[in-house]
Amino acid sequence: MPEISAVRMGDDAFRHYLVEGDAVSARGWLLARYLGGTSVAALCDGPVREAMHRIGELWAHDADGIFIEHRATDACIQALAQLRATFEPPPGAPCALGATPEADPYLIPSFMAAMVVAAAGMRSVNLGPDTPIVALAHAFTHHRPALVWISASAEVSPEHALALEQWLLSLPATATVVVGGSHGHTIGVGRVRYADTMVELYALATKILHPNAGIRETTGDVPEAL
Repeated sequence: MPEISAVRMGDDAFRHYLVEGDAVSARGWLLARYLGGTSVAALCDGPVREAMHRIGELWAHDADGIFIEHRATDACIQALAQLRATFEPPPGAPCALGATPEADPYLIPSFMAAMVVAAAGMRSVNLGPDTPIVALAHAFTHHRPALVWISASAEVSPEHALALEQWLLSLPATATVVVGGSHGHTIGVGRVRYADTMVELYALATKILHPNAGIRETTGDVPEAL
């Protein structure tokens, strides 16, 4: 893969590629780290999250910040999509369904969640940002997922939070519900599990697939069953 051999592997290289909108090099950097033994969940929690957080800070310090962040987001999605395409859960694998709440515009967190549950072995359906509850409800009826994730990276209004909580409470007990994101804890439902990291989400998805196995992270950041 020429995009792997051409990239620099320093700690700040990935952010540099995103700032420049260089999706090919960003893809090569992620693939090289993954093939080197770093888990998908660890990549999401570490370099991807850190790079996008630092790029987002440009809004406050640079007149070009919005342009750079939007271009970086597109490059990041392209790079993540290439990695996600390497996971092909079997057709009969349990389904996981997720999205971000209404008025939440962030693309990457829910996309990463879909990639992580796919890496665990589930079929993932990501409805993306700003998803109305009615769309989630239709998708749930169609796919009957074993796992539902909600990624709340933007503030959730009390009205939206209440409506979302009521819908989540109406889901059958066969569906595990997990909420994450910087505003995930504002969605307070008794049956909800909270995941602050993608490593936690990976562990939960794996637990659904293999209920009698534990999950730990090895020193090489590659999740494995106990």
